[in-house]
This record gives sequence, C-alpha cells and structure tokens, in this order.
Amino acid sequence: MATTIERERLRADLDADEDVLTDAEIDDVFARATALYGNNAAAIHAGARVVAIQQLLAAAAKRADSTQNASSERHAQVFDHLLRLRAIYEGEALSALRLALDAAIAWGGLRRGWTRIEEYPVGEYPDA
Repeated sequence: MATTIERERLRADLDADEDVLTDAEIDDVFARATALYGNNAAAIHAGARVVAIQQLLAAAAKRADSTQNASSERHAQVFDHLLRLRAIYEGEALSALRLALDAAIAWGGLRRGWTRIEEYPVGEYPDA
C-alpha cells in the first residue's frame, strides 16, 4: 500500500490528479511494482510509474485528434509523450536493478598458495 507522499509524488510526476489516478489505483500500481521488483525501493518507485503510464497509455490510445473551423486539438500527441515518459522510467528501473545487483556482487581475489623456497648448498645447483 502506498503512503500519502508516494501517491502525491506519483501524481506530480505524471501530472495527474485524483480523477485520473485514484488512491485505489495507485495502491494497486505499487502492489504490482512490489511484486515485480521485490524489496528494491528505487526500482519499485520507477516500476510503479511504468505501470501507471501503461494504464494512462491505454486511455490515451482511445483519444483522437479533432478539428473544428479554425481550431484543432491534438489528443493523439498525449500517447507519444507518454511513450517517451515510459522509456525514461523504464531506464530508471533498470538502473536501480543494476545498482542493487552490483551491490550484491562481492568482488575478491584468489589467494595464492605459498611459493616453495628451495635452498641449495654452495656449489651444488640442479641441472648444472
């Protein structure tokens, strides 16, 4: 379940009001993102935006351009802009996942065994 601040930030990032994204829809978006990204907070927030944009894309696909006399409205541009916005947040989600993966990987070197030191008496060398 999303907090009040998370809801407000999601609406602000997507320039949506409570009529477009209700509290129940945002809670569902965060639940779906949590199911996808586990406990990675940065990926959940970016993933929630991707899921919300998917829902907005479905609504924007139904819009059509209209022209009347000298005025025109281009509603189809909303779809294109949402596609660009989705690409941004998908990139953020991938970056968050990569950072989490890099943090989980432990880098280390292999220990070398002790080198054997051989001593020879003076004047006696092997292969001489």
